[in-house]
Amino acid sequence: MDNSSQSRLSVNHCALLGESSERLGLTFECQNGWEGLIDGVLRMVGRYAADTNLEMRVTSVKEKFGQLRIYHQGGDVTVDQAFNITELVSGYVCELCGKPGSLMDEGGWLEARCEDHRGVRATETICTAWPNEQYVSSYMRCLALILWFFKSGASLWVQTENIALGGSPQEALATADGCEAVNLLLKRLAYGAGV
Repeated sequence: MDNSSQSRLSVNHCALLGESSERLGLTFECQNGWEGLIDGVLRMVGRYAADTNLEMRVTSVKEKFGQLRIYHQGGDVTVDQAFNITELVSGYVCELCGKPGSLMDEGGWLEARCEDHRGVRATETICTAWPNEQYVSSYMRCLALILWFFKSGASLWVQTENIALGGSPQEALATADGCEAVNLLLKRLAYGAGV
């Protein structure tokens, strides 16, 4: 991830990432396309941690096996679920540009890529576009609602095919429109409306 993206995330989430002296060793070992996803989950987890007086720190953010990994100390089951769901969703978000994509096997390496970046190595290009604020906000709200609605079963629910969404929620959560569709589905379920 480039320096400007790392700076934005570090400044916006200093409560989770530590004070400036502690953050010096923390790097985001992934590409800019996941910045919106990282921003959304850190916003949600940051608010949750502040509301519940939860002690926790993010210690590492990286790509592993084509998906985002966020390692942390402290936290609780809700934080674990939030990071697990974000890991699952990252497989449907192009790591290079942030557009919807999928996990692809490229010469033995798993990579999350959109069709435009299929076969493009991370070293060949770095997207410098800022993440879409609508997506970040939608993802954060939707993630919070999923965690509230399904509790410890949230990670399992996002992996399960859903006829109303035309696929699994983890795929839908890759776009702002998909987040809104999941949000609407959960509201309908909460009020007993059929799908």
